[in-house]
Amino acid sequence: MASNPPFSPAREIDGWVFLAGQGGFRDDGTLAGETIEGQTEQALHNVAQLLAEHDCSLADVVSCLVHLSDLGDLE
Repeated sequence: MASNPPFSPAREIDGWVFLAGQGGFRDDGTLAGETIEGQTEQALHNVAQLLAEHDCSLADVVSCLVHLSDLGDLE
């Protein structure tokens, strides 16, 4: 993710942590490769990193919405 996004990437409210706008981007803002696998791995890394900042982990996630630009990547 870009180092200074125009939105809050994480908010904690009443013990819940909400994340927004996570994608397959490295810290320098570049896309993590051309494949869905590389971008997904980076997106999950970004999510885990933000969760850790709020003393949470991927095991605490209760919902996740995914957007794909190519439905062929769903397979």
